[in-house]
Amino acid sequence: MVEEVLLDTDALIELHKNRERVRRAHILYNMYISVINLYEYLFGLIRRGRDLEREKAALESLYEVIPLDQGVLSRALVLDVELTGLGYRLEFRDLIVGASALERGLSLVTGNIRHFRKLEDKGLSVLRLKDFLEGLQ
Repeated sequence: MVEEVLLDTDALIELHKNRERVRRAHILYNMYISVINLYEYLFGLIRRGRDLEREKAALESLYEVIPLDQGVLSRALVLDVELTGLGYRLEFRDLIVGASALERGLSLVTGNIRHFRKLEDKGLSVLRLKDFLEGLQ
């Protein structure tokens, strides 16, 4: 069975540094990105003068983009309230990315493990970026 993962922005950046790695990843995984990851990745490309529509279309052809829908919004709100009650604040974009993965039952591939530590306590499965990339060699 092919594992389903959501790529955090750092994972998306690292993966796309090598086309062969992207090809291998698509054989081994069904990969998703959240609308937040799409935005962050495109921001970097557009800042360097790349064409927005072309780059956006390319990413959307490679990954299913998880929108900020009612399920993700509700999950994020509940998580935010629970974490705030524990005295812990998670950055909004990380909260949405984590909620997107949880809502879809996906593992999150990230190099920013500490950003998502508190969401692991809420059921988020985190795959270290280093391990993900090593598995593609």
